Amino acid sequence: LGSKNIFCTSSAASALEIIADLIDIKKGDEIIIPAHTYCATAIPFAKRGAKVIWADISLNTRTIDILDVKKKITKKTKAIVIVDLYGYAVDIKQFKKLGKKIKIVHDCAQSIGANFMKKKSGMLADFACYSFHSQKNQSRSFIYQRAT
Repeated sequence: LGSKNIFCTSSAASALEIIADLIDIKKGDEIIIPAHTYCATAIPFAKRGAKVIWADISLNTRTIDILDVKKKITKKTKAIVIVDLYGYAVDIKQFKKLGKKIKIVHDCAQSIGANFMKKKSGMLADFACYSFHSQKNQSRSFIYQRAT
């Protein structure tokens, strides 16, 4: 992937736990997450007291809808979790424009090897996690943190 900041974990769920800690999620923070995802995407944030704000999905890609996300951003929004599904890689650049203080977490468990605008899935987010679970590809996961 060309990143120097990769950490191995036992699962993408474990990677999301670490990401929630790195972002310093606290009670009262708001995290926008697509309504169409696996529960492991939301649990690390919710158990730290964050309010999960469910965003609708695009009918074309079945991934988070940028127009719905824009309606749900408040001063308490700390992060947006983007979840790639069915091999579709989300256009992260449009989410990065929503605010410098909002962290973008990219759950790439279902888009390993996917490219978006000549970039590997996950390489444009602040944090990304992948999964090699047997239902996805293999059996290890890792997280990526963009150097700041």
